Amino acid sequence: MVWNARNGKPIRVFKNCFESDITCMALDKSHRKLILGSSRGEIKVFDVLSGVWIRPYLESHAEENGEISFIAYANEDQNIITAAWDKTIKIHRDDRNDQLEPKKLVMRGLRKAHSKDISCGDYSHNLGLIATGGRDNKVRIWEYEKMKFIDEITCNSNEVAIVKFLNPF
Repeated sequence: MVWNARNGKPIRVFKNCFESDITCMALDKSHRKLILGSSRGEIKVFDVLSGVWIRPYLESHAEENGEISFIAYANEDQNIITAAWDKTIKIHRDDRNDQLEPKKLVMRGLRKAHSKDISCGDYSHNLGLIATGGRDNKVRIWEYEKMKFIDEITCNSNEVAIVKFLNPF
Protein backbone atom coordinates (compact mmCIF):
# COMPACT_ATOMS: atom_id res chain seq x y z
CA MET A 1 0.00 0.00 0.00
CA VAL A 2 1.01 3.58 -0.58
CA TRP A 3 -0.19 5.86 2.21
CA ASN A 4 -0.82 9.59 2.35
CA ALA A 5 1.47 10.80 5.13
CA ARG A 6 -0.73 13.80 5.92
CA ASN A 7 -4.03 12.04 6.55
CA GLY A 8 -2.84 8.44 7.11
CA LYS A 9 -5.11 7.00 4.43
CA PRO A 10 -4.08 4.57 1.71
CA ILE A 11 -3.95 6.04 -1.78
CA ARG A 12 -2.69 3.03 -3.77
CA VAL A 13 -2.89 -0.72 -3.15
CA PHE A 14 -0.60 -3.15 -4.93
CA LYS A 15 -2.17 -6.62 -5.07
CA ASN A 16 -0.84 -9.97 -6.21
CA CYS A 17 2.65 -8.65 -6.93
CA PHE A 18 4.16 -12.09 -6.37
CA GLU A 19 2.95 -15.57 -5.60
CA SER A 20 5.20 -15.44 -2.54
CA ASP A 21 5.79 -12.89 0.24
CA ILE A 22 7.27 -9.44 -0.39
CA THR A 23 10.48 -9.24 1.65
CA CYS A 24 11.88 -5.79 0.88
CA MET A 25 11.46 -2.70 -1.26
CA ALA A 26 13.14 0.47 -2.49
CA LEU A 27 12.18 3.58 -4.43
CA ASP A 28 14.10 5.24 -7.24
CA LYS A 29 15.41 8.82 -6.94
CA SER A 30 12.18 10.43 -8.16
CA HIS A 31 10.01 8.07 -6.08
CA ARG A 32 8.14 7.02 -9.21
CA LYS A 33 9.40 3.44 -9.33
CA LEU A 34 8.78 0.89 -6.60
CA ILE A 35 11.23 -2.02 -6.63
CA LEU A 36 10.01 -5.12 -4.78
CA GLY A 37 11.81 -8.32 -3.80
CA SER A 38 10.20 -11.63 -2.89
CA SER A 39 10.90 -14.66 -0.73
CA ARG A 40 11.43 -16.65 -3.95
CA GLY A 41 14.21 -14.35 -5.14
CA GLU A 42 12.13 -12.43 -7.67
CA ILE A 43 12.53 -8.70 -8.33
CA LYS A 44 9.88 -6.53 -10.00
CA VAL A 45 9.56 -2.79 -10.70
CA PHE A 46 6.21 -0.96 -10.57
CA ASP A 47 5.08 2.56 -11.40
CA VAL A 48 4.07 4.09 -8.05
CA LEU A 49 1.37 6.37 -9.48
CA SER A 50 -0.44 3.83 -11.65
CA GLY A 51 0.52 0.58 -9.94
CA VAL A 52 1.49 -0.87 -13.33
CA TRP A 53 4.26 -3.44 -13.50
CA ILE A 54 6.70 -1.51 -15.74
CA ARG A 55 9.67 -3.80 -15.91
CA PRO A 56 9.82 -7.40 -16.99
CA TYR A 57 11.66 -9.53 -14.52
CA LEU A 58 15.10 -8.56 -13.45
CA GLU A 59 17.33 -11.59 -13.05
CA SER A 60 16.13 -13.44 -9.97
CA HIS A 61 18.25 -14.78 -7.19
CA ALA A 62 17.99 -18.52 -6.50
CA GLU A 63 14.36 -19.65 -6.22
CA GLU A 64 15.24 -21.96 -3.34
CA ASN A 65 16.88 -20.08 -0.48
CA GLY A 66 17.11 -16.92 -2.61
CA GLU A 67 14.93 -14.62 -0.52
CA ILE A 68 15.74 -11.00 -1.33
CA SER A 69 17.06 -9.41 1.86
CA PHE A 70 18.26 -6.05 0.53
CA ILE A 71 17.36 -3.69 -2.33
CA ALA A 72 18.82 -0.24 -2.98
CA TYR A 73 18.58 2.17 -5.86
CA ALA A 74 21.88 3.77 -6.92
CA ASN A 75 20.35 7.05 -8.07
CA GLU A 76 23.43 8.46 -9.76
CA ASP A 77 23.98 5.40 -11.96
CA GLN A 78 20.34 4.31 -12.22
CA ASN A 79 21.20 0.84 -11.00
CA ILE A 80 19.35 -1.52 -8.70
CA ILE A 81 21.43 -3.32 -6.07
CA THR A 82 20.08 -6.58 -4.64
CA ALA A 83 21.36 -9.13 -2.13
CA ALA A 84 19.76 -12.36 -1.03
CA TRP A 85 19.96 -15.44 1.14
CA ASP A 86 21.72 -17.19 -1.75
CA LYS A 87 24.86 -15.26 -0.63
CA THR A 88 24.83 -13.25 -3.87
CA ILE A 89 24.98 -9.51 -4.56
CA LYS A 90 23.84 -8.24 -7.96
CA ILE A 91 23.86 -4.82 -9.61
CA HIS A 92 21.14 -4.56 -12.26
CA ARG A 93 20.90 -1.82 -14.85
CA ASP A 94 17.55 -0.01 -14.66
CA ASP A 95 16.98 -0.06 -18.40
CA ARG A 96 13.59 0.44 -20.06
CA ASN A 97 14.65 -1.70 -23.02
CA ASP A 98 12.21 -4.59 -22.68
CA GLN A 99 14.03 -6.54 -25.38
CA LEU A 100 17.02 -7.27 -23.15
CA GLU A 101 17.14 -10.58 -21.32
CA PRO A 102 17.28 -10.28 -17.52
CA LYS A 103 20.82 -11.71 -17.47
CA LYS A 104 22.01 -8.89 -19.75
CA LEU A 105 20.76 -6.32 -17.24
CA VAL A 106 23.11 -7.64 -14.54
CA MET A 107 26.12 -5.38 -14.81
CA ARG A 108 28.14 -7.14 -12.14
CA GLY A 109 27.60 -9.56 -9.34
CA LEU A 110 29.31 -11.45 -6.60
CA ARG A 111 28.68 -15.01 -5.51
CA LYS A 112 29.56 -16.37 -2.07
CA ALA A 113 29.76 -12.87 -0.60
CA HIS A 114 29.19 -14.48 2.83
CA SER A 115 29.55 -18.04 4.11
CA LYS A 116 25.88 -18.01 5.20
CA ASP A 117 22.74 -16.11 4.11
CA ILE A 118 22.97 -12.36 3.52
CA SER A 119 20.39 -10.92 5.90
CA CYS A 120 20.69 -7.16 5.26
CA GLY A 121 22.60 -4.46 3.42
CA ASP A 122 23.09 -0.76 2.74
CA TYR A 123 24.62 1.38 0.02
CA SER A 124 26.53 4.67 0.27
CA HIS A 125 27.01 6.63 -2.93
CA ASN A 126 29.24 9.15 -1.13
CA LEU A 127 31.67 6.42 -0.14
CA GLY A 128 31.13 4.18 -3.16
CA LEU A 129 30.53 1.23 -0.84
CA ILE A 130 28.03 -1.53 -0.22
CA ALA A 131 27.77 -3.10 3.25
CA THR A 132 26.19 -6.51 3.76
CA GLY A 133 25.38 -8.32 6.98
CA GLY A 134 24.98 -12.05 7.24
CA ARG A 135 24.01 -15.01 9.31
CA ASP A 136 27.74 -15.73 9.52
CA ASN A 137 27.95 -12.92 12.14
CA LYS A 138 29.92 -10.69 9.77
CA VAL A 139 29.52 -7.29 8.20
CA ARG A 140 31.36 -7.11 4.92
CA ILE A 141 32.22 -3.99 2.97
CA TRP A 142 32.39 -4.03 -0.84
CA GLU A 143 33.58 -1.45 -3.34
CA TYR A 144 30.55 -0.61 -5.50
CA GLU A 145 32.23 -0.12 -8.91
CA LYS A 146 34.21 -3.37 -9.02
CA MET A 147 32.52 -5.42 -6.27
CA LYS A 148 35.92 -5.75 -4.62
CA PHE A 149 36.10 -6.90 -0.99
CA ILE A 150 37.31 -4.05 1.26
CA ASP A 151 36.94 -5.13 4.90
CA GLU A 152 35.04 -7.28 7.35
CA ILE A 153 33.79 -6.84 10.90
CA THR A 154 33.01 -9.92 12.99
CA CYS A 155 30.11 -9.42 15.37
CA ASN A 156 29.15 -11.25 18.53
CA SER A 157 27.50 -14.64 18.32
CA ASN A 158 24.32 -13.29 16.68
CA GLU A 159 23.52 -12.86 13.02
CA VAL A 160 23.66 -9.31 11.68
CA ALA A 161 20.11 -7.95 11.40
CA ILE A 162 20.78 -4.44 10.06
CA VAL A 163 23.65 -2.37 8.67
CA LYS A 164 23.48 1.36 7.95
CA PHE A 165 25.90 3.97 6.65
CA LEU A 166 25.66 7.23 8.56
CA ASN A 167 25.07 10.37 6.52
CA PRO A 168 26.79 12.42 5.21
CA PHE A 169 29.19 9.50 4.72
